Amino acid sequence: MKARRLLPWIVSPLAVLWFCACDINEKNQNSRKNATMSVNLQAEGGDDVKARLIFWREDDYHTLDNSRSDIPVPYLVSLPEDPIDAYLYDNNNNSGTPYNTGVPYPNTYEKLHVTGYAPQELMPKNGSAEEVLAGDYRTIPLTDVYKGGKSDIWSCSGDNTGSEEQPFVDMESAGPRTNLVFKHASARLIFKIRRDPSTFMQLQFRNVKIQLPDAYAPQALQWKGNNYLLIGDENDASYYGSEALSTRTHANSIAYDETVDLDTLYVATHNAKDLTPFPGTVNVRVTGDRSTNNFAPDSYIEEGVQWDIPVTLSDDNGPITSLQAGHSYVITITFMRNSFLIEAVEEDWEDHVVVDVQIINDEN
Repeated sequence: MKARRLLPWIVSPLAVLWFCACDINEKNQNSRKNATMSVNLQAEGGDDVKARLIFWREDDYHTLDNSRSDIPVPYLVSLPEDPIDAYLYDNNNNSGTPYNTGVPYPNTYEKLHVTGYAPQELMPKNGSAEEVLAGDYRTIPLTDVYKGGKSDIWSCSGDNTGSEEQPFVDMESAGPRTNLVFKHASARLIFKIRRDPSTFMQLQFRNVKIQLPDAYAPQALQWKGNNYLLIGDENDASYYGSEALSTRTHANSIAYDETVDLDTLYVATHNAKDLTPFPGTVNVRVTGDRSTNNFAPDSYIEEGVQWDIPVTLSDDNGPITSLQAGHSYVITITFMRNSFLIEAVEEDWEDHVVVDVQIINDEN
């Protein structure tokens, strides 16, 4: 997906206008196999991001994905101590640091499915193995830090399998690679603000922030359709709405030649109850103070001025009909003397690393 810059729109501050944003085997010590996992990760402080890998017995995995009321217990929950970037794999020289769970396959030739999510700290109980196993992997409540739309979240399917008889495929094995792909579970909106040079000595702006009145940040991560999705527990309280989805406030006056990286918001892409997607138009609310003389006591000052602007997002094929997870947009709002200049750029959101997860034999 290539970056796509759209033509700017001129927006009156008092008007509302559309624009496009655009037991592996019991004692066999000679059958170690790697599961090569392609992982799509990007976040603030990405070097500190850790994944949580979950291994399921075949029957339990399918129980997880159906409507039965019993909650299966994972065969293994693995919490890598190192950030996921520590398991980079270089296709050119086969270098890298495989992750070793240290736990054997079942000795019954039973298949294991592997899935997971990141960051591993999503779940409030993230300490001991006993606490982790006590969790409900149908619906995982998110810790408070992930509820305000400020953090990216990933999930991956559990369709990959390995067993004592047929271990997870490694890079040197015949047949297809075993890929566990972590996908972004939200859409990303990056906001920037600036002043046009025409406002120099004419108009200043401060205390600027942006809200998304009709967008949502999820409260829970729930298992649906062989994947973790950013949905709730089918209650209205499953989402944190407009008050939570707000950028930081840029308190200082904006220099006329300055572009301010205001904030990044990660938004849910579908309804919690029926999974219907949210529309491709995002309502953006801009709030700020403006002054004709650098906010001097004798100048004309307007405080808390508010403008609501519906934003219709577009990709390379034109306007989109619904929000899509894994899509990222940069929205720049330029304050002019009598209007806004709004530019929208869709940018690539593809940051791939490869993780080798090694399931070893029981050497005891």
